This record gives sequence, C-alpha cells and structure tokens, in this order.
Amino acid sequence: MRELVHIQAGQCGNQIGAKFWEVISDEHGIDPTGTYHGDSDLQLERINVYFNEATGGRYVPRAILMDLEPGTMDSVRAGPFGQLFRPDNFVFGQTGAGNNWAKGHYTEGAELIDSVLDVVRKEAEGGRVTIKKKRKKTKKSVILHVLMLFLCFLFYFRIFVLFSYFLCYFRDFLFYFRRLLFYFRDTIENNRKFKETKRNNIIKTEMKGNH
Repeated sequence: MRELVHIQAGQCGNQIGAKFWEVISDEHGIDPTGTYHGDSDLQLERINVYFNEATGGRYVPRAILMDLEPGTMDSVRAGPFGQLFRPDNFVFGQTGAGNNWAKGHYTEGAELIDSVLDVVRKEAEGGRVTIKKKRKKTKKSVILHVLMLFLCFLFYFRIFVLFSYFLCYFRDFLFYFRRLLFYFRDTIENNRKFKETKRNNIIKTEMKGNH
C-alpha cells in the first residue's frame, strides 16, 4: 500500500531530503541505481511506503523535488544517490527568488504551482509525469509583476524622500553650526580686544602718574 509522497522544497529541503533518501535506501538495501542488494526479506517489507517499483525491479523514491532555480537540483543529481530519483519529478524554475519573499510567492513561485500540483497528483496516483518546463505568463502573472514593480517604486521613492529630508536637516545643521563657530570666534576676538584695551588704559594711566 502506497502511503507517503515526499515533497522537498528549496535548498534546505532538498539537502535534508537527499540525506534522508540515503539513509532510507541503506536501511532497505537499495543501492544508488535503485537496485535491491539487501540480505534480509524484512528490508522489502512495506518498501512501497517510500518507493515505487519500476521496470527491471528498480526502486524509485516517491519524492517530488522543487526549487525556484536549477542549482539545487544539479547538486542533488550530482550527489551519491542523484540517479535514484525519477527525472520527471524534478520541478524547478530558472531565475530564483533571490531571498525576495514577494517574488517567490507571487511571481516565480506562482508560475510553478500548477506543475508541482500536477506532479504530486500523478505521483499519488502512481502514474508517470511529463513536466512542463515553464508556463506562459498569464494575465494574473503580468498583473502581479506590475504590482511588484509598483511596490518597489514606492519603496525606493520613500527612501529618496527620507534621504532628501535628511539632506535638508543636515544642511540646516551645518548652517547653524557654522553660525555657532562664528559666534564663538567673535566672542573670543572681542574678549581679546577688550583685555588689550584695558591693559593699554592701565599703562597710559601709570605713565601719566609718573609724570
């Protein structure tokens, strides 16, 4: 009885999933090519919970691997058990989200939803799957792209406005700071002149007293 369909999403999910299938395959006596080389009948018990049996007695993981960029998929394929997975169950985009949640949720990720659901449905039914490389952009997708661009524009416009305010306040700060420096300079200069004048008056008074 088939019970589990594993869905591995993103770089972290696929790295954990790849290690998981290494452990499960070792427990059931499955080598990296999907061939059984175990030494106990217990290893074959309920093996169909995790694997489908393909032609030639080869066992294939019941797993869907998905990501928004092909790099993670290439790493899984190049791994020790990379040839174990069914090629049709790799679902991926081409550009990635670049750690941008909105892009992953509304644009690149949204374009893969139909393909992922189709693969999950076919895998649950036990049938083979043909993956569409990439959907054509629908009207909804175009609207989401425009909305995302508009939100990005608002974000950068707000930053520009805040930076403009900062420049204005900084300019005013420099202006008043300069006036303060001039005030201190004039105060020091006037104080010096006052002391010099007072000293000259004292000298003149002493000279008159001597005469």
